[in-house]
Amino acid sequence: MIMKTGFLAGAIIAVHLGVAAQTFTMSNACTKSLSQIEGYNNAKMYDSAIAVFAGFEKKCTAKDAKFKGGTAKARAYNGLGKSTEALDAANVALAANPRWIAAYFERAVAFAGLGQVDESRADYQKIIDLSGTNQNTKERASIFAMLGDIQYKQGLTDSAIWQINQALELDKKPTYFIQLGDIY
Repeated sequence: MIMKTGFLAGAIIAVHLGVAAQTFTMSNACTKSLSQIEGYNNAKMYDSAIAVFAGFEKKCTAKDAKFKGGTAKARAYNGLGKSTEALDAANVALAANPRWIAAYFERAVAFAGLGQVDESRADYQKIIDLSGTNQNTKERASIFAMLGDIQYKQGLTDSAIWQINQALELDKKPTYFIQLGDIY
């Protein structure tokens, strides 16, 4: 379960330093391309998502295109089992926005795929740290539940149970009880 992210709306912010202006917000065309990529990812059509990236990366250079696009690209590569490529894409996303939780998630999955468990756990902890200030307790609970599921799949049963219990402290959602029961 990956948190859904919204797109920034509003004017393009430009800074003129005598050389050129930098765009911070994606154009409508780039937003549409990213939606197409995310649609392919949601449908588990990862090859199709990767195919769209060539054009996306050439024309979509705004800051939010880099971190949102990099994250979507990492998700596609993770879906294809190409952990090295996913790690590279997640790092591009995090270079553009070091507080982007979805990029940490994709990077954690990539690290796990590469057998780098300590790095994977560190990114999961970063997700928890970044989401700790989130006032939406249901959203925070879903993050703990998601991490619990991933840790269970990695064979980290005790950590998975702890994560699910954290989710249950925030939200008594029936699916979290079922998830905990499945782990036991």
